[in-house]
Amino acid sequence: MTNAWSRALPPAFDTECASRDANTGAWVNNCMPWTSDVDGGYVMSGNNSNIASTYNADRLYAILRLTATFVRPGNVTFQFKVDAEAPYDGLTFMVDGIVEMKMVSTTNGWADATFGVSTGSHVLVWKYSKNSGGDWGLDLAALRVVEITGTR
Repeated sequence: MTNAWSRALPPAFDTECASRDANTGAWVNNCMPWTSDVDGGYVMSGNNSNIASTYNADRLYAILRLTATFVRPGNVTFQFKVDAEAPYDGLTFMVDGIVEMKMVSTTNGWADATFGVSTGSHVLVWKYSKNSGGDWGLDLAALRVVEITGTR
């Protein structure tokens, strides 16, 4: 689907970021969602380190979502990297709310992932999760080269 990201995400992608208020437990959309890097080489889960003091939050989720209709069984292939606090923060990939890739907290450079997807309409979600227990590394996930087969 893409291996070059513009400054704005492609229209097929939707992103949001929510943090949970440490005092009230209410979820608030006040954090940094997924965005493209300056050169358009990849998208990243936003600069959301130090959530306790920045957002008064104890948990944060940055979500990148794509809805796709598969006319035949296909695949979702992507490259990702994560630099976060293991085992509390990291990237998860889901199809229709079902976890396909358990949380990954660190990678050594770019890693490859491929998942099979059945015929029909599906919601693909990349979710970066962070807690307030501490900051480690860059505290983010990044994606590049997202390819989807079976949609045409």
